Amino acid sequence: MPYFTRVFTASDDTPPINDMRVLVGQYAATITVEGDEDDWDIAALRYDDEEEPVDIERYLPATDGLFEEDINDFRSTISAYGSEAAEKVLSVLDECRQIICFRVPDEADDTVWAPLNAAVDALTHSVGGLIHAEKEGFYDGPELILPLE
Repeated sequence: MPYFTRVFTASDDTPPINDMRVLVGQYAATITVEGDEDDWDIAALRYDDEEEPVDIERYLPATDGLFEEDINDFRSTISAYGSEAAEKVLSVLDECRQIICFRVPDEADDTVWAPLNAAVDALTHSVGGLIHAEKEGFYDGPELILPLE
């Protein structure tokens, strides 16, 4: 089963691909975009020519339902936590204008993590937001603020 990392941001700005390219380039990785780089919806992080790329997709409100589905799923899970950190995450979900989702293939080897983290760091630096790492929880930058069971 694939591994997902998401960035939930209140920014309406399209995340700049070149910011991510600069950081992932340190790991000999590249990012390619389908269509217009200034208003992209689908991209791929290629970290090894022999491996399937990490798919990157922007979920926007009222496009294909994925945005609303993710927001509702996370809201229902987090509302049960009742902590200050959970309230912060719920606030971010309420203000969210886009979700950038990274799908790491099942077969990915360990060399994927450094360029993936670099891409996520570049993204949060340019558009802000909270990071959700599957099977871990929500991060505000490098700090895990809400571990999820």
